[in-house]
Amino acid sequence: MRELKIVVNDYVKANVIAAKEFKKYYGLITGKTLEITDKDGDYDIVAIGNETNNDYIRDLYFKKGIEKFSYRYGSEEFSLKSYDFTGKKLLIIGGGRGRATLYAVYHYFEKFGSVRYFWDGERIPRKDNLPIEGIDIFESPRFKLRGQRYFAHRSLHRFQAEHWSFEDWNREIDWQLKKKLNTIALFIGLDDLFQRTFGISYDKAEKEYLGPGYENRKSFWPLKFRGELREKIYAYIHDRDLITMENCGTMTHWNTKTPQEFLDKFKPTFFKQTTVGYSDERALVWDIREQKNFDLYFELTKGNIKNFAKPEYFYTIGFAERMFSDDREENLRMKLFCYHKLIERLQTEYPGSKLALCGWDLWFKFTPEEVKTLADGLDKDTTFIMDYNSDSYDEDNLTKWGIIGEFPHTFGMFHGYEMNNDIRGDYYLTEERMECVLNDDKCEGFLFWPELSHSDTFALEYYPKNAWKPLSYTFDEGIEIFCDDRYNEGEREEMRSVWRKFKPVIPLMHWNMDNSKPAVMPMEYFFNINWRYKIDKLDFFDSNVDKFLPLRKDMVRFLRLK
Repeated sequence: MRELKIVVNDYVKANVIAAKEFKKYYGLITGKTLEITDKDGDYDIVAIGNETNNDYIRDLYFKKGIEKFSYRYGSEEFSLKSYDFTGKKLLIIGGGRGRATLYAVYHYFEKFGSVRYFWDGERIPRKDNLPIEGIDIFESPRFKLRGQRYFAHRSLHRFQAEHWSFEDWNREIDWQLKKKLNTIALFIGLDDLFQRTFGISYDKAEKEYLGPGYENRKSFWPLKFRGELREKIYAYIHDRDLITMENCGTMTHWNTKTPQEFLDKFKPTFFKQTTVGYSDERALVWDIREQKNFDLYFELTKGNIKNFAKPEYFYTIGFAERMFSDDREENLRMKLFCYHKLIERLQTEYPGSKLALCGWDLWFKFTPEEVKTLADGLDKDTTFIMDYNSDSYDEDNLTKWGIIGEFPHTFGMFHGYEMNNDIRGDYYLTEERMECVLNDDKCEGFLFWPELSHSDTFALEYYPKNAWKPLSYTFDEGIEIFCDDRYNEGEREEMRSVWRKFKPVIPLMHWNMDNSKPAVMPMEYFFNINWRYKIDKLDFFDSNVDKFLPLRKDMVRFLRLK
Protein backbone atom coordinates (compact mmCIF):
# COMPACT_ATOMS: atom_id res chain seq x y z
CA MET A 1 0.00 0.00 0.00
CA ARG A 2 1.41 3.36 -1.05
CA GLU A 3 2.18 6.07 1.50
CA LEU A 4 -0.35 8.89 1.74
CA LYS A 5 0.66 12.54 2.25
CA ILE A 6 -1.14 15.88 2.48
CA VAL A 7 0.02 18.52 0.00
CA VAL A 8 -0.67 22.19 0.71
CA ASN A 9 0.98 25.58 0.22
CA ASP A 10 0.96 28.38 2.79
CA TYR A 11 -0.51 31.04 0.48
CA VAL A 12 -3.91 30.91 2.22
CA LYS A 13 -4.00 30.58 6.01
CA ALA A 14 -7.29 28.68 5.99
CA ASN A 15 -5.80 26.04 3.66
CA VAL A 16 -2.93 25.40 6.06
CA ILE A 17 -5.42 25.08 8.92
CA ALA A 18 -7.51 22.71 6.78
CA ALA A 19 -4.45 20.51 6.13
CA LYS A 20 -3.68 20.35 9.85
CA GLU A 21 -7.29 19.44 10.61
CA PHE A 22 -7.20 16.68 8.00
CA LYS A 23 -4.07 15.27 9.62
CA LYS A 24 -5.63 15.53 13.09
CA TYR A 25 -8.90 13.74 12.32
CA TYR A 26 -7.28 11.15 10.05
CA GLY A 27 -5.01 10.27 12.94
CA LEU A 28 -7.82 10.18 15.52
CA ILE A 29 -9.83 7.79 13.35
CA THR A 30 -7.13 5.49 11.92
CA GLY A 31 -4.25 5.93 14.37
CA LYS A 32 -2.00 6.83 11.42
CA THR A 33 0.07 10.01 11.19
CA LEU A 34 0.15 11.71 7.78
CA GLU A 35 2.94 14.03 6.73
CA ILE A 36 2.12 17.52 5.47
CA THR A 37 4.30 18.70 2.59
CA ASP A 38 4.27 21.17 -0.30
CA LYS A 39 6.02 18.78 -2.70
CA ASP A 40 4.91 16.15 -5.20
CA GLY A 41 6.46 12.69 -4.89
CA ASP A 42 6.07 8.95 -5.22
CA TYR A 43 3.08 8.69 -2.89
CA ASP A 44 -0.69 9.05 -2.91
CA ILE A 45 -1.88 12.57 -2.20
CA VAL A 46 -4.65 14.49 -0.49
CA ALA A 47 -4.24 17.97 -2.00
CA ILE A 48 -5.80 20.89 -0.13
CA GLY A 49 -6.96 23.94 -2.11
CA ASN A 50 -7.22 24.62 -5.84
CA GLU A 51 -5.04 25.66 -8.77
CA THR A 52 -4.85 29.28 -7.58
CA ASN A 53 -3.30 28.50 -4.19
CA ASN A 54 -1.74 25.02 -4.42
CA ASP A 55 1.30 24.60 -6.70
CA TYR A 56 0.79 20.85 -7.16
CA ILE A 57 -2.83 21.35 -8.31
CA ARG A 58 -1.73 24.31 -10.47
CA ASP A 59 0.80 22.15 -12.33
CA LEU A 60 -1.81 19.45 -12.95
CA TYR A 61 -4.21 22.08 -14.24
CA PHE A 62 -1.76 23.48 -16.80
CA LYS A 63 -0.71 19.98 -17.86
CA LYS A 64 -4.43 19.40 -18.59
CA GLY A 65 -4.53 16.65 -15.99
CA ILE A 66 -7.59 18.18 -14.35
CA GLU A 67 -10.35 20.58 -15.37
CA LYS A 68 -11.61 23.70 -13.64
CA PHE A 69 -13.51 22.83 -10.49
CA SER A 70 -17.29 23.02 -10.39
CA TYR A 71 -17.50 25.60 -7.63
CA ARG A 72 -17.55 29.35 -8.24
CA TYR A 73 -14.33 31.02 -7.18
CA GLY A 74 -14.87 33.42 -4.28
CA SER A 75 -17.96 31.48 -3.16
CA GLU A 76 -18.51 29.02 -0.30
CA GLU A 77 -19.12 26.13 -2.65
CA PHE A 78 -16.71 23.22 -2.31
CA SER A 79 -15.86 19.88 -3.86
CA LEU A 80 -14.05 16.64 -3.06
CA LYS A 81 -12.89 14.80 -6.15
CA SER A 82 -10.76 11.69 -6.70
CA TYR A 83 -8.32 11.12 -9.58
CA ASP A 84 -6.15 8.17 -10.59
CA PHE A 85 -2.96 8.81 -12.58
CA THR A 86 -1.47 5.45 -13.62
CA GLY A 87 -1.79 4.01 -10.16
CA LYS A 88 -1.12 7.19 -8.18
CA LYS A 89 -4.22 8.10 -6.20
CA LEU A 90 -5.20 11.73 -5.67
CA LEU A 91 -8.01 13.37 -3.71
CA ILE A 92 -8.42 17.14 -4.12
CA ILE A 93 -10.32 18.90 -1.35
CA GLY A 94 -11.02 22.55 -1.95
CA GLY A 95 -13.52 25.37 -2.29
CA GLY A 96 -14.10 28.80 -3.69
CA ARG A 97 -12.46 30.45 -0.68
CA GLY A 98 -10.63 29.56 2.52
CA ARG A 99 -13.56 28.75 4.76
CA ALA A 100 -15.14 26.63 2.02
CA THR A 101 -12.01 24.46 1.97
CA LEU A 102 -12.34 24.02 5.74
CA TYR A 103 -15.99 23.02 5.27
CA ALA A 104 -14.85 20.44 2.71
CA VAL A 105 -12.33 18.84 5.09
CA TYR A 106 -14.86 18.55 7.91
CA HIS A 107 -17.46 17.25 5.45
CA TYR A 108 -15.05 14.47 4.40
CA PHE A 109 -14.72 13.15 7.95
CA GLU A 110 -18.43 13.48 8.61
CA LYS A 111 -19.30 11.46 5.50
CA PHE A 112 -16.50 8.90 5.35
CA GLY A 113 -15.31 8.80 8.97
CA SER A 114 -18.81 8.97 10.56
CA VAL A 115 -17.56 11.83 12.76
CA ARG A 116 -20.29 13.90 14.41
CA TYR A 117 -19.46 17.42 15.52
CA PHE A 118 -21.51 18.28 18.61
CA TRP A 119 -20.80 21.53 20.43
CA ASP A 120 -20.27 19.77 23.75
CA GLY A 121 -18.21 16.89 22.37
CA GLU A 122 -17.55 14.89 19.22
CA ARG A 123 -18.25 11.31 18.25
CA ILE A 124 -15.15 9.93 16.49
CA PRO A 125 -15.32 6.21 15.58
CA ARG A 126 -12.17 4.16 14.95
CA LYS A 127 -11.57 2.78 11.45
CA ASP A 128 -8.60 1.05 9.86
CA ASN A 129 -8.69 3.11 6.68
CA LEU A 130 -10.46 6.04 5.05
CA PRO A 131 -11.13 6.21 1.30
CA ILE A 132 -9.56 8.62 -1.17
CA GLU A 133 -10.86 6.81 -4.30
CA GLY A 134 -14.24 7.05 -6.00
CA ILE A 135 -15.18 10.38 -4.44
CA ASP A 136 -17.01 13.09 -6.37
CA ILE A 137 -18.91 15.51 -4.13
CA PHE A 138 -20.12 19.06 -4.70
CA GLU A 139 -21.85 21.19 -2.05
CA SER A 140 -23.37 24.67 -2.18
CA PRO A 141 -25.18 26.61 0.58
CA ARG A 142 -28.67 28.05 0.15
CA PHE A 143 -28.04 31.10 2.35
CA LYS A 144 -25.19 33.60 2.12
CA LEU A 145 -25.11 34.37 5.87
CA ARG A 146 -25.34 31.50 8.35
CA GLY A 147 -24.40 31.96 11.95
CA GLN A 148 -25.01 32.92 15.51
CA ARG A 149 -25.43 36.04 17.58
CA TYR A 150 -23.77 35.99 20.99
CA PHE A 151 -25.53 38.25 23.44
CA ALA A 152 -25.06 39.97 26.75
CA HIS A 153 -27.49 38.16 29.06
CA ARG A 154 -25.56 36.46 31.83
CA SER A 155 -25.72 33.07 33.48
CA LEU A 156 -23.49 30.02 33.82
CA HIS A 157 -20.27 29.58 31.82
CA ARG A 158 -21.72 27.19 29.26
CA PHE A 159 -24.51 29.55 28.25
CA GLN A 160 -22.87 32.97 28.00
CA ALA A 161 -19.97 34.09 25.89
CA GLU A 162 -18.87 36.81 28.31
CA HIS A 163 -17.38 34.10 30.51
CA TRP A 164 -15.36 32.46 27.77
CA SER A 165 -11.58 32.25 27.55
CA PHE A 166 -9.57 32.27 24.33
CA GLU A 167 -9.59 28.46 24.37
CA ASP A 168 -13.38 28.48 24.72
CA TRP A 169 -13.66 30.78 21.71
CA ASN A 170 -11.31 28.60 19.69
CA ARG A 171 -13.62 25.66 20.27
CA GLU A 172 -16.67 27.76 19.45
CA ILE A 173 -15.26 29.08 16.18
CA ASP A 174 -14.05 25.63 15.16
CA TRP A 175 -17.51 24.25 15.88
CA GLN A 176 -19.04 26.90 13.62
CA LEU A 177 -16.78 25.82 10.78
CA LYS A 178 -17.59 22.15 11.33
CA LYS A 179 -21.28 23.02 11.03
CA LYS A 180 -20.60 25.04 7.81
CA LEU A 181 -21.54 28.33 9.47
CA ASN A 182 -19.85 31.59 8.54
CA THR A 183 -21.18 34.54 10.58
CA ILE A 184 -20.26 35.50 14.14
CA ALA A 185 -21.82 38.50 15.85
CA LEU A 186 -20.37 39.42 19.25
CA PHE A 187 -22.90 41.66 20.99
CA ILE A 188 -21.52 41.20 24.47
CA GLY A 189 -20.61 44.81 25.22
CA LEU A 190 -18.01 47.25 23.90
CA ASP A 191 -15.12 45.93 26.02
CA ASP A 192 -12.48 48.69 26.05
CA LEU A 193 -13.56 50.53 22.88
CA PHE A 194 -14.21 53.83 24.69
CA GLN A 195 -10.77 53.57 26.29
CA ARG A 196 -8.99 52.85 23.00
CA THR A 197 -10.91 55.46 21.00
CA PHE A 198 -11.30 58.38 23.41
CA GLY A 199 -8.61 57.79 26.04
CA ILE A 200 -11.20 57.14 28.76
CA SER A 201 -9.78 55.76 32.01
CA TYR A 202 -9.84 52.00 32.47
CA ASP A 203 -9.80 52.34 36.24
CA LYS A 204 -12.77 54.71 36.53
CA ALA A 205 -14.90 52.68 34.16
CA GLU A 206 -14.23 49.45 36.05
CA LYS A 207 -15.28 51.01 39.35
CA GLU A 208 -18.45 52.51 37.93
CA TYR A 209 -21.81 51.23 39.14
CA LEU A 210 -23.98 50.42 36.12
CA GLY A 211 -27.21 49.34 37.77
CA PRO A 212 -28.88 46.20 39.14
CA GLY A 213 -29.85 43.00 37.36
CA TYR A 214 -29.17 42.78 33.64
CA GLU A 215 -28.00 46.42 33.59
CA ASN A 216 -24.99 45.56 35.71
CA ARG A 217 -22.33 45.51 33.01
CA LYS A 218 -19.32 45.23 35.29
CA SER A 219 -16.72 43.16 33.46
CA PHE A 220 -15.76 39.70 34.68
CA TRP A 221 -12.14 40.51 33.79
CA PRO A 222 -10.21 43.80 33.63
CA LEU A 223 -11.24 45.84 30.59
CA LYS A 224 -7.72 45.92 29.19
CA PHE A 225 -7.59 42.13 29.24
CA ARG A 226 -11.03 42.02 27.59
CA GLY A 227 -9.73 44.14 24.74
CA GLU A 228 -6.64 41.99 24.31
CA LEU A 229 -8.81 38.88 24.34
CA ARG A 230 -11.07 40.35 21.66
CA GLU A 231 -8.01 41.07 19.48
CA LYS A 232 -6.95 37.43 19.69
CA ILE A 233 -10.47 36.17 19.00
CA TYR A 234 -10.80 38.33 15.90
CA ALA A 235 -7.39 37.22 14.61
CA TYR A 236 -8.51 33.59 15.01
CA ILE A 237 -11.73 34.38 13.13
CA HIS A 238 -9.98 36.21 10.29
CA ASP A 239 -7.41 33.43 9.81
CA ARG A 240 -10.34 31.10 9.13
CA ASP A 241 -11.97 33.48 6.66
CA LEU A 242 -15.17 33.94 8.67
CA ILE A 243 -17.56 36.90 8.68
CA THR A 244 -18.11 39.17 11.66
CA MET A 245 -21.02 41.55 12.01
CA GLU A 246 -20.08 44.76 13.81
CA ASN A 247 -22.23 46.94 16.03
CA CYS A 248 -22.28 50.57 14.89
CA GLY A 249 -24.40 53.70 14.80
CA THR A 250 -26.70 54.58 17.68
CA MET A 251 -25.42 51.69 19.74
CA THR A 252 -26.11 53.02 23.23
CA HIS A 253 -28.26 50.48 25.05
CA TRP A 254 -28.43 48.67 28.38
CA ASN A 255 -25.63 46.32 27.30
CA THR A 256 -23.43 49.06 25.77
CA LYS A 257 -23.55 51.84 28.30
CA THR A 258 -21.50 55.01 27.98
CA PRO A 259 -18.81 55.54 30.64
CA GLN A 260 -19.63 58.47 32.91
CA GLU A 261 -16.21 59.99 32.25
CA PHE A 262 -17.06 60.21 28.55
CA LEU A 263 -20.36 61.97 29.30
CA ASP A 264 -18.60 64.45 31.58
CA LYS A 265 -15.85 65.16 29.04
CA PHE A 266 -17.73 65.24 25.70
CA LYS A 267 -21.23 66.20 26.95
CA PRO A 268 -23.34 64.63 24.18
CA THR A 269 -27.00 65.66 24.09
CA PHE A 270 -29.71 63.00 24.07
CA PHE A 271 -32.83 62.18 22.12
CA LYS A 272 -35.95 62.54 24.18
CA GLN A 273 -37.81 59.26 24.57
CA THR A 274 -41.32 58.44 25.69
CA THR A 275 -40.33 54.89 26.63
CA VAL A 276 -39.50 54.52 30.33
CA GLY A 277 -36.86 51.82 29.92
CA TYR A 278 -33.15 52.58 29.56
CA SER A 279 -33.59 56.10 30.93
CA ASP A 280 -30.18 56.15 32.67
CA GLU A 281 -28.14 58.79 30.79
CA ARG A 282 -25.45 56.20 30.11
CA ALA A 283 -28.00 54.13 28.16
CA LEU A 284 -29.73 57.01 26.35
CA VAL A 285 -29.21 57.51 22.62
CA TRP A 286 -27.17 60.59 21.72
CA ASP A 287 -29.07 63.01 19.51
CA ILE A 288 -27.39 62.49 16.15
CA ARG A 289 -29.28 65.39 14.60
CA GLU A 290 -26.32 67.23 16.07
CA GLN A 291 -23.33 66.37 13.90
CA LYS A 292 -20.97 66.33 16.87
CA ASN A 293 -22.89 63.48 18.49
CA PHE A 294 -23.04 61.48 15.26
CA ASP A 295 -19.30 61.91 14.72
CA LEU A 296 -18.65 60.64 18.25
CA TYR A 297 -20.68 57.50 17.57
CA PHE A 298 -18.86 56.95 14.31
CA GLU A 299 -15.48 57.35 16.01
CA LEU A 300 -16.41 54.24 18.00
CA THR A 301 -17.18 52.43 14.73
CA LYS A 302 -13.83 53.46 13.27
CA GLY A 303 -12.08 52.46 16.50
CA ASN A 304 -13.67 49.03 16.26
CA ILE A 305 -12.46 48.57 12.68
CA LYS A 306 -8.99 49.88 13.51
CA ASN A 307 -8.52 47.61 16.52
CA PHE A 308 -10.49 44.47 15.77
CA ALA A 309 -12.74 43.98 12.79
CA LYS A 310 -13.02 44.28 9.01
CA PRO A 311 -15.38 46.83 7.36
CA GLU A 312 -17.63 44.27 5.69
CA TYR A 313 -20.88 43.78 7.62
CA PHE A 314 -22.31 46.22 10.13
CA TYR A 315 -25.34 46.01 12.37
CA THR A 316 -27.33 48.73 14.07
CA ILE A 317 -29.57 48.20 17.02
CA GLY A 318 -31.27 51.45 16.03
CA PHE A 319 -33.60 52.30 18.86
CA ALA A 320 -34.64 48.86 19.98
CA GLU A 321 -37.39 48.74 22.61
CA ARG A 322 -37.92 52.50 22.79
CA MET A 323 -39.97 55.28 21.21
CA PHE A 324 -39.03 58.95 20.95
CA SER A 325 -42.48 60.39 20.48
CA ASP A 326 -46.10 59.43 21.07
CA ASP A 327 -46.77 60.88 17.64
CA ARG A 328 -46.19 57.93 15.28
CA GLU A 329 -45.22 60.10 12.31
CA GLU A 330 -42.70 62.06 14.37
CA ASN A 331 -41.24 58.83 15.75
CA LEU A 332 -40.98 57.31 12.26
CA ARG A 333 -39.33 60.43 10.84
CA MET A 334 -36.79 60.32 13.66
CA LYS A 335 -35.93 56.67 13.08
CA LEU A 336 -35.75 57.01 9.31
CA PHE A 337 -33.45 60.01 9.68
CA CYS A 338 -31.07 58.03 11.86
CA TYR A 339 -31.01 54.96 9.61
CA HIS A 340 -30.49 57.07 6.48
CA LYS A 341 -27.72 59.13 8.08
CA LEU A 342 -25.84 56.02 9.18
CA ILE A 343 -26.17 54.27 5.80
CA GLU A 344 -24.85 57.32 3.96
CA ARG A 345 -21.84 57.62 6.29
CA LEU A 346 -21.00 53.92 6.09
CA GLN A 347 -20.91 53.99 2.30
CA THR A 348 -18.69 57.07 2.42
CA GLU A 349 -16.22 55.59 4.92
CA TYR A 350 -16.49 51.91 3.92
CA PRO A 351 -17.79 51.66 0.33
CA GLY A 352 -19.35 48.30 -0.46
CA SER A 353 -20.03 47.39 3.15
CA LYS A 354 -23.47 46.12 4.15
CA LEU A 355 -25.69 47.30 6.98
CA ALA A 356 -28.12 45.02 8.79
CA LEU A 357 -31.11 46.76 10.35
CA CYS A 358 -32.17 45.08 13.57
CA GLY A 359 -35.50 43.36 13.04
CA TRP A 360 -36.12 43.60 16.78
CA ASP A 361 -36.66 47.36 16.52
CA LEU A 362 -38.99 46.91 13.56
CA TRP A 363 -40.80 44.02 15.23
CA PHE A 364 -41.47 45.99 18.41
CA LYS A 365 -42.47 49.38 17.07
CA PHE A 366 -42.99 49.46 13.27
CA THR A 367 -46.30 48.88 11.47
CA PRO A 368 -46.23 47.06 8.10
CA GLU A 369 -46.80 50.42 6.38
CA GLU A 370 -43.85 51.93 8.22
CA VAL A 371 -41.60 49.01 7.27
CA LYS A 372 -42.60 49.55 3.61
CA THR A 373 -41.74 53.24 3.92
CA LEU A 374 -38.38 52.28 5.40
CA ALA A 375 -37.64 49.68 2.71
CA ASP A 376 -38.63 52.02 -0.13
CA GLY A 377 -35.91 54.45 0.95
CA LEU A 378 -33.04 51.93 1.19
CA ASP A 379 -30.49 50.62 -1.29
CA LYS A 380 -31.04 46.87 -1.70
CA ASP A 381 -27.36 46.35 -2.51
CA THR A 382 -26.04 47.81 0.75
CA THR A 383 -28.81 47.28 3.32
CA PHE A 384 -30.88 44.36 4.58
CA ILE A 385 -33.30 43.63 7.41
CA MET A 386 -31.80 41.23 9.91
CA ASP A 387 -34.82 39.33 11.19
CA TYR A 388 -33.90 36.78 13.83
CA ASN A 389 -37.36 36.20 15.28
CA SER A 390 -39.02 34.43 12.37
CA ASP A 391 -39.99 31.60 14.74
CA SER A 392 -42.10 33.76 17.08
CA TYR A 393 -45.67 32.69 17.80
CA ASP A 394 -46.58 36.29 17.07
CA GLU A 395 -47.78 37.09 13.57
CA ASP A 396 -45.07 36.29 11.05
CA ASN A 397 -42.90 39.37 10.50
CA LEU A 398 -41.76 38.54 6.99
CA THR A 399 -45.28 38.00 5.67
CA LYS A 400 -46.72 40.90 7.65
CA TRP A 401 -44.02 43.34 6.52
CA GLY A 402 -44.41 42.41 2.86
CA ILE A 403 -40.67 42.04 2.26
CA ILE A 404 -40.61 38.43 1.02
CA GLY A 405 -39.34 38.62 -2.55
CA GLU A 406 -39.15 42.40 -2.29
CA PHE A 407 -36.34 43.47 0.04
CA PRO A 408 -33.17 41.71 1.30
CA HIS A 409 -33.63 40.06 4.67
CA THR A 410 -32.63 37.09 6.81
CA PHE A 411 -34.63 34.27 8.33
CA GLY A 412 -33.96 33.64 12.00
CA MET A 413 -34.59 31.61 15.10
CA PHE A 414 -34.60 33.57 18.34
CA HIS A 415 -35.10 30.92 21.03
CA GLY A 416 -36.23 33.62 23.40
CA TYR A 417 -36.35 33.99 27.18
CA GLU A 418 -33.01 33.57 28.81
CA MET A 419 -34.46 32.05 31.99
CA ASN A 420 -35.36 28.88 30.09
CA ASN A 421 -32.50 26.49 29.37
CA ASP A 422 -34.67 23.63 28.24
CA ILE A 423 -35.10 21.88 24.90
CA ARG A 424 -38.09 23.64 23.40
CA GLY A 425 -39.56 25.25 20.31
CA ASP A 426 -42.46 24.91 17.93
CA TYR A 427 -40.40 23.51 15.09
CA TYR A 428 -43.55 22.80 13.08
CA LEU A 429 -44.23 26.53 13.00
CA THR A 430 -40.59 27.29 12.20
CA GLU A 431 -40.72 24.89 9.24
CA GLU A 432 -43.96 26.46 8.03
CA ARG A 433 -42.24 29.85 8.07
CA MET A 434 -39.13 28.39 6.42
CA GLU A 435 -41.28 27.28 3.48
CA CYS A 436 -42.00 30.98 2.79
CA VAL A 437 -38.33 31.79 2.15
CA LEU A 438 -37.29 28.51 0.54
CA ASN A 439 -37.24 30.03 -2.94
CA ASP A 440 -37.13 33.69 -1.94
CA ASP A 441 -34.07 35.15 -3.64
CA LYS A 442 -34.21 38.15 -1.29
CA CYS A 443 -33.59 35.96 1.76
CA GLU A 444 -29.84 36.15 2.27
CA GLY A 445 -29.34 34.37 5.56
CA PHE A 446 -30.41 32.01 8.32
CA LEU A 447 -29.34 33.34 11.72
CA PHE A 448 -29.75 32.05 15.27
CA TRP A 449 -29.92 34.19 18.37
CA PRO A 450 -30.37 32.07 21.48
CA GLU A 451 -30.67 34.16 24.62
CA LEU A 452 -28.74 31.32 26.23
CA SER A 453 -25.97 30.40 23.82
CA HIS A 454 -25.92 26.61 24.15
CA SER A 455 -28.93 25.52 26.11
CA ASP A 456 -30.64 23.34 23.52
CA THR A 457 -28.62 20.48 22.06
CA PHE A 458 -31.24 19.75 19.40
CA ALA A 459 -31.43 23.36 18.17
CA LEU A 460 -27.65 23.34 17.70
CA GLU A 461 -28.06 20.52 15.18
CA TYR A 462 -31.29 21.80 13.66
CA TYR A 463 -30.35 25.33 12.68
CA PRO A 464 -26.93 24.72 11.03
CA LYS A 465 -28.30 21.96 8.81
CA ASN A 466 -31.27 24.06 7.75
CA ALA A 467 -29.06 27.12 7.27
CA TRP A 468 -27.03 25.15 4.72
CA LYS A 469 -30.05 23.46 3.11
CA PRO A 470 -33.53 24.48 4.37
CA LEU A 471 -35.90 21.72 5.46
CA SER A 472 -33.19 19.09 5.04
CA TYR A 473 -33.43 18.33 8.77
CA THR A 474 -37.04 18.53 9.93
CA PHE A 475 -38.25 18.16 13.49
CA ASP A 476 -39.84 14.74 12.92
CA GLU A 477 -36.89 13.26 11.01
CA GLY A 478 -34.29 15.22 12.97
CA ILE A 479 -35.16 13.64 16.33
CA GLU A 480 -34.41 10.20 14.89
CA ILE A 481 -31.21 11.32 13.16
CA PHE A 482 -30.12 13.17 16.31
CA CYS A 483 -30.37 9.97 18.38
CA ASP A 484 -28.46 7.96 15.77
CA ASP A 485 -25.72 10.58 15.59
CA ARG A 486 -25.33 11.49 19.24
CA TYR A 487 -25.53 8.23 21.17
CA ASN A 488 -23.50 5.06 21.14
CA GLU A 489 -25.07 1.90 19.79
CA GLY A 490 -25.72 0.43 23.24
CA GLU A 491 -27.69 3.44 24.51
CA ARG A 492 -29.28 4.58 21.24
CA GLU A 493 -32.63 2.80 21.58
CA GLU A 494 -33.12 3.83 25.19
CA MET A 495 -32.37 7.48 24.40
CA ARG A 496 -34.62 7.36 21.36
CA SER A 497 -37.46 6.26 23.63
CA VAL A 498 -36.79 9.26 25.89
CA TRP A 499 -36.80 11.70 22.99
CA ARG A 500 -39.95 10.21 21.50
CA LYS A 501 -41.68 10.49 24.85
CA PHE A 502 -40.74 14.14 25.22
CA LYS A 503 -41.36 15.02 21.59
CA PRO A 504 -44.97 16.20 22.10
CA VAL A 505 -43.78 18.51 24.90
CA ILE A 506 -41.11 20.36 22.92
CA PRO A 507 -43.52 22.34 20.65
CA LEU A 508 -45.73 23.28 23.61
CA MET A 509 -42.95 25.43 25.09
CA HIS A 510 -42.29 28.33 22.80
CA TRP A 511 -41.77 32.06 23.07
CA ASN A 512 -44.02 34.94 22.13
CA MET A 513 -44.47 38.56 23.15
CA ASP A 514 -47.85 39.92 22.06
CA ASN A 515 -50.15 37.04 22.98
CA SER A 516 -51.29 36.66 19.37
CA LYS A 517 -51.27 32.89 19.81
CA PRO A 518 -51.24 30.79 23.02
CA ALA A 519 -47.77 29.39 23.40
CA VAL A 520 -45.49 29.96 26.34
CA MET A 521 -45.08 27.09 28.75
CA PRO A 522 -41.69 27.28 30.52
CA MET A 523 -40.16 24.02 31.76
CA GLU A 524 -40.53 25.23 35.35
CA TYR A 525 -44.24 24.51 34.98
CA PHE A 526 -43.54 21.02 33.83
CA PHE A 527 -41.51 19.57 36.67
CA ASN A 528 -41.32 22.11 39.49
CA ILE A 529 -44.03 21.52 42.10
CA ASN A 530 -43.37 24.95 43.63
CA TRP A 531 -43.88 26.86 40.40
CA ARG A 532 -41.65 29.91 40.41
CA TYR A 533 -43.84 32.03 38.15
CA LYS A 534 -47.46 32.90 38.52
CA ILE A 535 -49.50 31.06 35.95
CA ASP A 536 -51.52 33.73 34.19
CA LYS A 537 -52.82 34.64 30.77
CA LEU A 538 -49.39 35.35 29.35
CA ASP A 539 -47.80 32.11 30.43
CA PHE A 540 -50.34 29.33 30.55
CA PHE A 541 -53.40 28.90 28.39
CA ASP A 542 -56.62 27.01 28.99
CA SER A 543 -56.39 25.61 25.48
CA ASN A 544 -53.23 23.75 26.46
CA VAL A 545 -54.39 22.33 29.78
CA ASP A 546 -55.76 19.14 28.24
CA LYS A 547 -52.37 18.50 26.63
CA PHE A 548 -50.30 19.68 29.54
CA LEU A 549 -51.57 17.75 32.57
CA PRO A 550 -51.51 14.18 31.11
CA LEU A 551 -48.09 14.79 29.57
CA ARG A 552 -46.66 16.07 32.83
CA LYS A 553 -47.95 13.05 34.74
CA ASP A 554 -46.69 10.69 32.04
CA MET A 555 -43.24 12.32 31.91
CA VAL A 556 -42.72 12.21 35.67
CA ARG A 557 -43.67 8.51 35.76
CA PHE A 558 -41.35 7.80 32.82
CA LEU A 559 -38.37 9.57 34.43
CA ARG A 560 -38.88 7.75 37.74
CA LEU A 561 -38.73 4.43 35.90
CA LYS A 562 -35.50 5.51 34.22
